[in-house]
Amino acid sequence: MSSEVALSRCHAADPERYVRAACIPFEGMLKVERAIEQDIPFWLRLADEVGQLFGADMAHDPAFQTWLHRSIERSSAYCVRLDGKLAGAMQFRNGWINWLAVGRLFRRQGIGRALIEFAQSSGAKEIRVSTLGIGHPHSESSMGRALYRALGFQQSSEAAKPTVDRTPREVMIWRVSEIRDVAT
Repeated sequence: MSSEVALSRCHAADPERYVRAACIPFEGMLKVERAIEQDIPFWLRLADEVGQLFGADMAHDPAFQTWLHRSIERSSAYCVRLDGKLAGAMQFRNGWINWLAVGRLFRRQGIGRALIEFAQSSGAKEIRVSTLGIGHPHSESSMGRALYRALGFQQSSEAAKPTVDRTPREVMIWRVSEIRDVAT
């Protein structure tokens, strides 16, 4: 994967038709870039903002901070910036979206979609994500599930890993063949 990729939002149903351009954003496009060490303070602010949803104080958790540094070193941490600000971030590795968050001020602008489409364009045959499950107490918990479903993810029978706060989680899975079947 190139370090910086812009994805067209107009071809979401057909991954073969993604428009890619290295660092050349234009109207209607969002740029997904590999995160760098200088992004860490912004990731931690985002983690602090969404901590309620994830049920943990990730921003102040040394294990999360170590994981974030390692993810950046492994080139598996990605972000979208708008007007120079970190708007959304994702950690994607080995076919798993392990962490994805969009800042409150930037929601409903296609940032989460761009990050997920970036993962879908990676060449992985399957992508999994453990997302907030039905019955999660936070009012915004259904937004992520709806977005994943809109992008072709389906609920899996796999059990999600237990969480510190014991709130419901579910594993969702996307398979390349499911998207191709829809496009034909």
